Amino acid sequence: MTSVNGGDYGLGHIIGGYVNSGAGNATGNTVTLGGGLNLAGVAVYGGVSKGAGDVVTGNTLGLNGFSGAVNGLRNFRNYDIVVTSGINGGSLVSIVDGALAPDLAGATITITAIQGGSNLTRGGEFGYFRQGRQCG
Repeated sequence: MTSVNGGDYGLGHIIGGYVNSGAGNATGNTVTLGGGLNLAGVAVYGGVSKGAGDVVTGNTLGLNGFSGAVNGLRNFRNYDIVVTSGINGGSLVSIVDGALAPDLAGATITITAIQGGSNLTRGGEFGYFRQGRQCG
């Protein structure tokens, strides 16, 4: 499990699980992004393998207070979202133009909690992910 909270992370990657060689699987990983993060230059992956292994199955992205931009979001099958007070009809995660957008085919997206003061109204909408168009 990888948890990231607060701070400016510049350029780079956050990776839940990594296989350096061979055809091993990088599965069953959880990456949780908290509040106060600047990840506009960071790509976030559930799993990465230098071989031909599975890098998606069982990987979970938890959004627990995170709202902002990332420079790519890949290899997650599950998305657990806590809707925070900062959401007011916008999107939780913006994907930087030209970056890797999440593949949501077969994904499970779960709203695990809605915090007080979120300004959501009955029948209101907000987006999960956005890259020039609404992705979720």
